[in-house]
Amino acid sequence: MRTLAAVILALGLLIPCVSAFAQTQGPTPLDRICVEGSVINFDETPLGAPYTWTITYGAAGAQDTHTVTTDANGQFSLPVPPPEGVMLEPGIWTFSLNPTGPWEGVTPLTFDVPLGYGSQECVRIRWKLVRYVPVIVTKIDDQHNPLNGWVIRAEPARGNWFATPQEVTTGSGANEPGEAEFRLTEGQWVFKERAPSGVVYTPIMPASGQQTLNVVWQDDGTGNPKPLRLRFKNRVTEFGCIEVYKFDLFEESSIPLPGWKITLKRANGSVAATGYTDAAGMVRFSNLPFGPYTVHEEIRNGWAPASPTSVSVTVNNADRCVGVNFINEQDFGFSFV
Repeated sequence: MRTLAAVILALGLLIPCVSAFAQTQGPTPLDRICVEGSVINFDETPLGAPYTWTITYGAAGAQDTHTVTTDANGQFSLPVPPPEGVMLEPGIWTFSLNPTGPWEGVTPLTFDVPLGYGSQECVRIRWKLVRYVPVIVTKIDDQHNPLNGWVIRAEPARGNWFATPQEVTTGSGANEPGEAEFRLTEGQWVFKERAPSGVVYTPIMPASGQQTLNVVWQDDGTGNPKPLRLRFKNRVTEFGCIEVYKFDLFEESSIPLPGWKITLKRANGSVAATGYTDAAGMVRFSNLPFGPYTVHEEIRNGWAPASPTSVSVTVNNADRCVGVNFINEQDFGFSFV
């Protein structure tokens, strides 16, 4: 009984001490700081073997820096004990990655991270990189002439979730005539074409007017990607216009002649259109397919031509009408002496 009483008395004295300690101590902080990092591709997949990435890190503003390399999974952990590394201390730390070869940063390559005690998890950081593949799309007509001003659109195919559509106009900027160059991420892409305003065409190759390409990075032997190429071929019908002006040559001045019939003929002699000059002596023939035409003026009694009565022209510009002038003077059948 004496022994039991002694034990109970000892426990009674101990319990208040443990309770007091638990109340005053609070959450137990971790006594170390750790960082877990990774390098990933633009599509969220790890950039591990065969790639090895070197990460530079150090206290922000300090001259001394240290490095750590990624493992086969593109990951690393800190701290690395001395002498290879340094123990991490509370404060702001700078982490940096300088990718080699064709890789570029999607996320910032250098950034600051606050480190401190008290977390039950390691601080996690990552870099996202990308490498682009050049894709050159050539646009030609059925005579293999380069076509400028066509919009080529590259759209990510189903499953290529992390890519963004792009549009490039052939012959624009630094592009060669009839070419549109893209810098695309790897994956499946769909290419489509859009003609300039006023251009009518028939697709020849491909007949559907769109193509699918699996963009894959291939080394050209110098560490750079091999360009991939596509071609769109079309039979093009472009449209222009002809403006015809009819004047009366009278005392060295030109007076518009309204109501005169003007006939437009194709190269084979068939009539493409007819029209009559308006109050300004002008008639316009619009929506004419590119090609050669002959413009004929009406021959009237009492009027003598002061210029050729027919003019051959070629319509080859969608932005500017071809101009033709006809000049006549009245023929009174007598002269003053």
